Amino acid sequence: AITKYQEKLKEMEMLMTQMEQHNEELETKASDAAQQLDNLREMIEPFKEQLEGFEMEKKSLLESKEASKEEVTKLSKQYSSLLGHQNHAQKIKHVVQLKQENVTLKSKVEALQLELNKASKSIARWEQKYNEATGLKKFDPRLSFQPQPKNKENFQTPIVKESR
Repeated sequence: AITKYQEKLKEMEMLMTQMEQHNEELETKASDAAQQLDNLREMIEPFKEQLEGFEMEKKSLLESKEASKEEVTKLSKQYSSLLGHQNHAQKIKHVVQLKQENVTLKSKVEALQLELNKASKSIARWEQKYNEATGLKKFDPRLSFQPQPKNKENFQTPIVKESR
């Protein structure tokens, strides 16, 4: 009976050592997995902050989009009510205001066009003065096929290289 118990004891001890070895293997695997998890968290951390920043930017853009949408609907309702208003005098005032704005914008455009024409004429005069000072002659297409007198030199425009 003692040998039986001794055999059982040996079997239990062997089973216990096997379980301890298995437990050690599981503990090393768990520590490796924990270390790998920490490494992954360290790698993800900068991207996590960036992702949170993007999320905040997305929220602010959506909020501003909604605010803009609300403002557009409010203005369109106000405009349609103004145009469709029963008060005819108010409609007329609005149309007159639009026409006055149109007239002022047209006058500004005309003034700017006049200023542009003056500036381009001034530039042309300065270019002409510069060409005269440097000895460059303006090309006259009427004289291109005229016979040249033999005692006068041919007037040619000197070639000027452009520096870029």
